[in-house]
Amino acid sequence: MLFKEISSDKATIKNRRFNSISRKVIGVIFASITLILGLGLGRHDEIVILYWAIGALLSWHLLFAKVTVEIDLSKQMISTHVSSLYPITKQVISITDIKAFNLSSDPTRVNRYNLLIVSNHNEKPLRFNFGSQAEMNRLGQKLAHFCGKPFLT
Repeated sequence: MLFKEISSDKATIKNRRFNSISRKVIGVIFASITLILGLGLGRHDEIVILYWAIGALLSWHLLFAKVTVEIDLSKQMISTHVSSLYPITKQVISITDIKAFNLSSDPTRVNRYNLLIVSNHNEKPLRFNFGSQAEMNRLGQKLAHFCGKPFLT
């Protein structure tokens, strides 16, 4: 993910261009297959139509899904927006409630690390992002420096 400082109190985090392009290419392939299979659905039973609907939904989200993270220091908020052609979810995290950012390995996968947000409320850490160790280390350091919070490894 790319961390981009817009001003001294605003920044955004977006997916890398390669991730967006590759997701769209795979989405176009899925959408084409779904369209071709959809032309012959009239002579199939319900389970095939259900599989087609799941494939259509997957291709829709591969083509149009977008994740944007906005950091606003003046409002002391980190907001995450996930949308397709319609809004899917929005999450708002108060920067004042953040104790630190933490990098930890994911025990369920090889070479995958989680960037966690440690809260002041002694709750379980919130997973903010995941990826390779180098990428999450870079993102965590930039995010912690911008927000004025410590970064733990």
